Amino acid sequence: MSFEILKSYIPYYKRNLKVALPVMFTQLGAAMVGLALTFPLGLGAKGMWIAFVVALAIPAVLFHIRFNRRMKKMSKYENEQM
Repeated sequence: MSFEILKSYIPYYKRNLKVALPVMFTQLGAAMVGLALTFPLGLGAKGMWIAFVVALAIPAVLFHIRFNRRMKKMSKYENEQM
């Protein structure tokens, strides 16, 4: 198989990576959160509550980060329109 044939597939790989990378990062983040939530369980009942509170807090923090970024983009867009 020559390199020219493989070279013709490069645009398809780039397009597939644009779709796949966010999914891969989401899966990596979910695995890291799951791993982080298992550490406090060694503390017994107290650790279980810590894991529960962290599990509730992480999505809330991520939502607020995303919301703030969205608001900054919207205000920047509105300022450009004026």
